[in-house]
Amino acid sequence: MCICDCDVFNYDKICSALSKSGKRWVFEDVNERDILHLKQKFNVSDLSASIALRRSSSVQECEEMFFPTIKELLPDPSVLPDSEHAFEFVYNALLDKRKMAVWGDYDVDGACSAALLIKYFSSIGIGMTPYIPDRFQEGYGPNQHGLQQLKNDGVSVVFVVDCGTTAFDPLEWAKSNGIDVIIIDHHRVGSSHPKCEAFINPKRMDCECSDSIKNLCAGGLVFLFLVGLNRYLRNSSYFEDIDEPNMMLLMDIVALSTVCDMVLIKGLNRAMVKQGLKVMRCRKNPGISALFDIARVKESPTFSHLGYALGPRINAGGRIGDSSLGVKLLSSKDYIEAMRFARQLNDLNQERQRIEKYVEQQASIQAIEQKDRPFIFAVGEGWHEGVMGIVAGRLKDAFYKPSLAITIIGDSAKGSARSIPGLDIGQLIHEAYEQRILSNGGGHFMAGGFRLEKKNLKSFETFAEQFFFTNRPTDTIPLINLDGAISLQTLRSGEFLQSIEIMEPFGVGYPIPKFLISDVRFEDVIQIGGGHFNVKIVQLDDKKHSAVCFRAVGNSIGEWLLNNKSELASCVVSVYVDKKMGLSKAHLVLEDVM
Repeated sequence: MCICDCDVFNYDKICSALSKSGKRWVFEDVNERDILHLKQKFNVSDLSASIALRRSSSVQECEEMFFPTIKELLPDPSVLPDSEHAFEFVYNALLDKRKMAVWGDYDVDGACSAALLIKYFSSIGIGMTPYIPDRFQEGYGPNQHGLQQLKNDGVSVVFVVDCGTTAFDPLEWAKSNGIDVIIIDHHRVGSSHPKCEAFINPKRMDCECSDSIKNLCAGGLVFLFLVGLNRYLRNSSYFEDIDEPNMMLLMDIVALSTVCDMVLIKGLNRAMVKQGLKVMRCRKNPGISALFDIARVKESPTFSHLGYALGPRINAGGRIGDSSLGVKLLSSKDYIEAMRFARQLNDLNQERQRIEKYVEQQASIQAIEQKDRPFIFAVGEGWHEGVMGIVAGRLKDAFYKPSLAITIIGDSAKGSARSIPGLDIGQLIHEAYEQRILSNGGGHFMAGGFRLEKKNLKSFETFAEQFFFTNRPTDTIPLINLDGAISLQTLRSGEFLQSIEIMEPFGVGYPIPKFLISDVRFEDVIQIGGGHFNVKIVQLDDKKHSAVCFRAVGNSIGEWLLNNKSELASCVVSVYVDKKMGLSKAHLVLEDVM
């Protein structure tokens, strides 16, 4: 089986030209001795070894990609700042029977983080009140109105997850009004942080946590915190009269938050997703099972199902509907109840798609007019704020520029930002907030959200222009990194599919394998829902294989497919492995054509 044979096509010719979508295809050679080393140590194929090597900076990092386990990679939770104090504090709060609540963000990571706490405490017989703020009425993070509601309900301990790092005034109010707050967050921290009982954020200036911990999403951090708390309770004899929770049963929620929050799928994150998918296949969580069923996912779940089937539906609640639906779904104990939440989220997701299409069209007009800028700054009066993140991501993908999508609502404005490799969008938001151009905001390397007064829009645009001019990557041509060249016949090889399957899960920083197929033409180009194409790829020997080309209607690839069906070309495909009833099959996504 030939997977990386340079005789299959002329690499120099292919990699020096630009594709129909304006991308450059890149094939990076890997050291043959490194491949041999990995084959002998892990008993894997050449392809598996080369996939790992192309996604790592060293052989040592590469070795961590094979068969990662939670047991080997999970650090001591006590390394988290303020964690030891937090464990003791929570233990005493349990003994004192203090009423607790969890305040989460309205995205998938926030919903998962809150659900993890609710399910853990429920497993030891403790109820916890969830509070997810209304995106439109309350905005991002803790606010005095919501905290007052919790106080009125008798809550005196609040976990704030996936937010809170910049909530100085609300948490000052909470402290002076008898509410003790524990923040578990992963967003960028400034020179100071809010007053609270414990501030657990590995990005604190005084924290020396490893990069593996700093790369965790909020759900991953909450899980690590709960592992430490569970150990503290065990050592304090808390489980003498009740069963100790099985922490591994929470891994399906951790995997969902990790994939959907777009953190690096390396090291500990990779182990968490791998283990979480195993738990997910057992369908122990009624909410996740209901969502799989409503999304008609019958096969064994993969990372792509989390990102493209579950994530958007959970997000839809916070974007355009009831922000608490995601938490209710994920923490539900009853399938029938969970299915009711899943149906609501599915309906909201369909509505979100309609809204998103309109806003994206309007924003794209502005993006085209900004073709000479190093970034996109799209602003609209009354755009639905719930789809700003999606639209920013669409603009980033279409124009390969850092993109900001902003809606004006009265005298204020709210927006989301998405970045390209090599540019930290979270830094932009943080610096603009520090200079008081933004009134609120947070983010990480690839994504962020913010709020500002309408009168500051021009100042923010000028600030962004200076930031992007100073920090823009040197190479602004988007790249597609190839893992080799294959024929359509190769896709029928069990060895080939197993070589890819063994390297799952894929994700941010660890992309799905992409292969070049040369001397092909295309048949049966049919539009399917959402602006996609279904197409048959045909090689000279008349071997055929179906592929999906996402969001192709109206773009350069889609136009070429419709008008040049008989012309010989080369293409790049991503290869996903679908597994149904124990049988593996290649599922292709057509990425580009040349």
